[in-house]
Amino acid sequence: MTEILKGYHCNYQNLWNGCILASIAHAIMVTEYPDFFYEHSWDDNNYNVQDGQGTRGTISFKDNFFIVDLIVIIAASQNLIYSLEKLQRP
Repeated sequence: MTEILKGYHCNYQNLWNGCILASIAHAIMVTEYPDFFYEHSWDDNNYNVQDGQGTRGTISFKDNFFIVDLIVIIAASQNLIYSLEKLQRP
């Protein structure tokens, strides 16, 4: 995981702006695809995202700092496992 995030920089204002933009885009999308209304939500200063398959994430904003909490669940299907193995091999 650290190799993926190496060199990645995110500050409070950029993350806040991205969450606001994602919320607006999601609100527009829901008018066309109402079945996905639950995927993005706000609870006070907590921005929540979920995909309906068990993966969830919350970003909590407070003063000048934020906390990110992610729960990622990968479905174990043969095609997915094969694809991941293929990507990892040279």
